[in-house]
Amino acid sequence: MRDGLTHFEDWSRGKGIGPQQKRIKAGDTPRDVARHFWGFAYDPRADTVTMGPYRIHVGAVEEAAGELALAIYLAAHEVDKRNTARLRATVVQALTGARIPCGPEEAARVSGGGDGRVWLSFTPGVLPGEPEPQELAERVVAALATTSLGLAGATTLQPEEAATILVGGQSLWVEPDPTA
Repeated sequence: MRDGLTHFEDWSRGKGIGPQQKRIKAGDTPRDVARHFWGFAYDPRADTVTMGPYRIHVGAVEEAAGELALAIYLAAHEVDKRNTARLRATVVQALTGARIPCGPEEAARVSGGGDGRVWLSFTPGVLPGEPEPQELAERVVAALATTSLGLAGATTLQPEEAATILVGGQSLWVEPDPTA
C-alpha cells in the first residue's frame, strides 16, 4: 500500500513490479491497466482503504503493525542476547587464557545481565589458593586489555581505577576499550 501510494502513477500504469506490470507484459495497454488499478478511497463506515482493486481493513493493518513492531522488538532482543553471550564467551576465554579461574564458585565471576551487559565481580573474601584481590584485579584488567576490552562503571575508568573498584567489592561491566 505504501509503495503504491508513494509511486502511484508508476504503480497504476504498470511501470513498477507486481500484477500491473504482468498485465502490461501480457499485452494490456497502460490506459487499461491504469483504469483497473487507479483510484484511492477511504470508507469510514467500513473502516477500509481501497486502492485500485485492493481493499484493506484498517483494523487489520493496525493489528499487523503491532505484530510487526513486536516481532522487530523480539528479534532485536535475540540479537542483543546473542551479542551478550558472545561477549561473555570472549571475556571467559580471555580470563581462562590468562589462568584466571572464572565461574560461579571462583574468585572472578562473569555473568550476562538482563540489561545486555556482561558483568564482572569478585567473590567476597579470598578463596583458598587464589591470589590476593589486588593482584587478581590487575591480572583481570590486563587479560581483558589483550582482547581490546575494558571495565566500565558509572563513569569512565582508568585500568587502575577498575582494579580498585573490583577489589572494593563492586561489579563492573565489560565493554570494548575506547582507547584500543
